[in-house]
Amino acid sequence: MNRIFTIGYGNRDIDRFIDLLKKYQIDLLVDIRSQPYSGYDQDFTRHRLSGLLQGAQINHRFMGQALGGRSTHEDCYSYSPPKSNGSWITKNVRQKTSISAAYRN
Repeated sequence: MNRIFTIGYGNRDIDRFIDLLKKYQIDLLVDIRSQPYSGYDQDFTRHRLSGLLQGAQINHRFMGQALGGRSTHEDCYSYSPPKSNGSWITKNVRQKTSISAAYRN
């Protein structure tokens, strides 16, 4: 059975973030931030993060448009089950996976 972990970058630097992913043998990071950038550290912007993870042999998949907290899909704001691509994770993940998001209230 595949396991899905969650992780946030909080106040970590990129080296500590990658070290945690490696510690738990994460093979794939699914980024679900609707707005994949960071005012805290440019290493956590979408494309920079993807390159750094690739260098650490960790796959990266951006799914913020389908799963992010600020989705543009109307289904996400109804009381019926969403019809977005969220099921992609449970149907297609064949690796040890972590989902990452960061939002401020």
